[in-house]
Amino acid sequence: MDGAHRRVRFVHFVATIRADDLRPASSRETGEIQDWLRAKRRRYGGDW
Repeated sequence: MDGAHRRVRFVHFVATIRADDLRPASSRETGEIQDWLRAKRRRYGGDW
């Protein structure tokens, strides 16, 4: 977070958006990201 803005990495680009426009992730979304990160760690050994 940089002041009122936060950099957010998307699949193919990085955007700067107002931090106030972000909402907390739902528990389902959090689980999806955690699963995705675990799969990436298994596949690439955390070096990607």
